[in-house]
Amino acid sequence: MIKKSADRKVMKVSELPSRWELASFGTGQVAELLGVEEWRIKNFASGKAYGLESARAVGTSRKKIRVFSAGELLKIGVAVWLTRHGLTAPMIGNAMRVLDEKQLAHWAYRLEIEGDSADDLPFLICAGEWVLAEREQVHKKAVEGQHPILFVVNLPKVLLTIVERVIELHERERF
Repeated sequence: MIKKSADRKVMKVSELPSRWELASFGTGQVAELLGVEEWRIKNFASGKAYGLESARAVGTSRKKIRVFSAGELLKIGVAVWLTRHGLTAPMIGNAMRVLDEKQLAHWAYRLEIEGDSADDLPFLICAGEWVLAEREQVHKKAVEGQHPILFVVNLPKVLLTIVERVIELHERERF
């Protein structure tokens, strides 16, 4: 299938944005999807230490509604996971600087299509600083690295949990 864009350039379907790149969620939806209270989402989005400021706010100065992209939802989901595992706001903020929202949305799309077989997605590790590393590199970094690995996040598993929750609620027509 081929679709023409506004400038008449022909685009392949694989070049078109996935629903993960187009989706948006309100604060309440993000809270429900991630299983946390709304005030936590507001703290993540407004707390500079977390590095998760929402890109869009809609409404008047008295009543603004935050709107999150799918990439922001996934990033907040990783932050929630890190919080549940005892990391502090500054450590989480450092981890968030490594994650790109567009890349997260792309990985979510791949996880939706491929599920667990998307085994080439990276892990998020902290070894002195936060980095993304391929599955095979995690052990190598642990053995050969200057700094001991302090924390390993199985990023594909964390993202897949969020993707499955989004799909579940979408199928129940909650979103």
